[in-house]
Amino acid sequence: LKTTMPLDMELYRRAGEAGKERGGIETVEEQIAMFTALSMEEQITLLDTTLEYLENAEGESMTEKMVVSYLSGDGAELMDVMTSYMDTADPVHRKFEALLFNERNDRMSARIDAMLRDADQVTFIAVGAAHFFGEDGILAQLRTVGHDVRRLSAADVERVENAVMAVN
Repeated sequence: LKTTMPLDMELYRRAGEAGKERGGIETVEEQIAMFTALSMEEQITLLDTTLEYLENAEGESMTEKMVVSYLSGDGAELMDVMTSYMDTADPVHRKFEALLFNERNDRMSARIDAMLRDADQVTFIAVGAAHFFGEDGILAQLRTVGHDVRRLSAADVERVENAVMAVN
């Protein structure tokens, strides 16, 4: 999917153009809460760590590394890339990681479960890739409550895109 927009915005736009019902899994306030739950001192610590990481990155793109890890299907590698700037021994970083992933995954999983149980039609849901993987990831949580979910390979996506193009 080639776009200059963030992927979630592009998917939202295309769904609207196709006349599909659209909605959100989290509110903006809930997304921002992971920062407002931190003290000013904790926020500064995270900002300092991020700036230090960027200064030492030497032109390497975290986004590029994330895409390569995701496309390879290596969830552990993706999480390593996502958290590579964090000092996991630092309580501030552990707190932020819990807010960023664990708490949000729990909330999104519960809402997705409810949406799927109430759905009388096919439901397409998009979330950031890092939320899919791991024991506490959305896919594992949805499997635990009885949903049949799986990661689509690049070949699966290509087949779907080709089928859609053939219909249009």
